[in-house]
Amino acid sequence: MNPVGASQVTSVVRYTGAAATVEKAYRVAFSAKLHAEGVVRLVEPVPLTGELLNLCTDLCNVATDGAWKTGVRKLKSAAMALRRELDLQGELALA
Repeated sequence: MNPVGASQVTSVVRYTGAAATVEKAYRVAFSAKLHAEGVVRLVEPVPLTGELLNLCTDLCNVATDGAWKTGVRKLKSAAMALRRELDLQGELALA
């Protein structure tokens, strides 16, 4: 396994329990706790249908960094709005 590099978008690292010497600091945009080998449990999942699916499909076809950043912001915003809506529906169903 190679060291994490500055230009890597995705990195897989192995935790050995021993502190390693840090040569450079990197900003972590996303981290996950693996529950089993290769398994990640989503805490607040949303269905990827309708508008979210369209935004995701569009995002997969962007050609520039700027378009990627804009697309990610739109997708995240729409996903969070849907999550709030689903939470509200759940609260109303329990009332």
